[in-house]
Amino acid sequence: MEELAAEILVAVLADMLGASPPRRGGCRQPFAMPAAGDRLELGDLVLSDLPTLVTGIVVDDQDTPVARASVTVQRKQQQPQRPRGPFDPRRGRPGQGRGQGGEAEAWRNVPLLRAGTDAQGRFTLRGDLPAGELRVRADTDQHLQDSVPLHGNGHPLRIRIARNGIVHGRALLPDWLPNEAANLTLQPAQATGGRGNTRSIELSRRRNGHFTVAPLHAGRYDAVVRLRNLARPVMTIPDVHVAPGRTRDPRLAILDLRQSIFRYRLQAVDLGGHAMDVDSPLLMRWKNDDGSTAQAGFRWRDGRTEFYAASTFVELVSFAPGCQPQVVHLGPGDHQIAMRHLAPAQLLLPGARALCGTDRKVRVSVVLVGESGYPQWLQGRDQRSGQRLSFPRWELGKSTGAWLEQHDRVSVPIVKAGKYEVILRIHATMSTLSQQVSVKLGEFELEVDGSRSTPVEVPIDAQKVEAAIARFKPPEDR
Repeated sequence: MEELAAEILVAVLADMLGASPPRRGGCRQPFAMPAAGDRLELGDLVLSDLPTLVTGIVVDDQDTPVARASVTVQRKQQQPQRPRGPFDPRRGRPGQGRGQGGEAEAWRNVPLLRAGTDAQGRFTLRGDLPAGELRVRADTDQHLQDSVPLHGNGHPLRIRIARNGIVHGRALLPDWLPNEAANLTLQPAQATGGRGNTRSIELSRRRNGHFTVAPLHAGRYDAVVRLRNLARPVMTIPDVHVAPGRTRDPRLAILDLRQSIFRYRLQAVDLGGHAMDVDSPLLMRWKNDDGSTAQAGFRWRDGRTEFYAASTFVELVSFAPGCQPQVVHLGPGDHQIAMRHLAPAQLLLPGARALCGTDRKVRVSVVLVGESGYPQWLQGRDQRSGQRLSFPRWELGKSTGAWLEQHDRVSVPIVKAGKYEVILRIHATMSTLSQQVSVKLGEFELEVDGSRSTPVEVPIDAQKVEAAIARFKPPEDR
């Protein structure tokens, strides 16, 4: 708001000069933006002639003058370095953005030093030369911005801004595929050294499937179609040549995905065929071309799920609380996944409830010491909504637990036999949101599916439990 107010003030007063030949005058009066309803008195404003700072011309990649380009003086500033995202051609060239000493270079517009080009692409900027390292930047919506250094007054400049590369085409999607579930990415072709910028758009049936990918640097790209949540490509079109201006590669004219994407609809049931109301993870696994294993996470929702893949054969691992992880191999279509309930492991913790007190929530957690054969953490994205999914290790068979009731025996639903670390997690009150302390009780062999008739006895170190409880803050300090 301050910059806008000052600019309007200078423009109005400059038009009142009425000099012949025309002269440009103005002044710069810094002020703090007043609060709403306050009146600010600026005092006398003294106009002086504005010297010509720089003149020049803006041309495109064919040396054709560019009319109505925005031309701005910018000054380099130092700011704390932040993680860099994908290169954005509207903000700078590749390689810009990093300074020395752990700082990032940032170019900021100098207030009141901007202009537009005329029909011949020419521009004039008037004002005093600002301090610092400067550049003059030019840009339009149809061109990729560029800049040249500014070293002093009166130097004529020539700024060359290339036309955007624009790729057009049309996507034909299966009727049942949600809009935006598939995306098209143009990424610099590896064979050309990876020069250029990556652009990705979501495909839909809107506008009859027509899509536009822009802005792009001129160069060679690989066009890759993927499904949301799956890294394996549905389709790859190599070596798409993008020139400045419009590009119509015949291979992108029609992207027919109707025979390349397949739908899977699943329902979770028990061994008796009864529907199970579960909201647990589904793990998809596959082999990449280089032999490595890749995976993606999906979720059961109320015992049902629907997902899409570029393969007519998938391997899935289905998880459900208290059930054995079920590995299945499926083709497209509707399927029921039968889940087998397992009898939980029995643990006996003599004296645990009396030591912890009857007025506290107590959780007995067990963590598998070895590998479970499944990831300890999994993430994904819902293919329909785009919502991010996250699955912790306790949903993937690595850890589990049970609440200690008013006795010292607990039933813990494990899915794999082996050595487990047993941990007592004690809350300050009966609320699960209250402060918590943990006491490690040691490692014990647990057997799966109730094959052991007697519970595993876990000795309790009373001194450790009492010392942990003593760490709770007094009620008046909570």
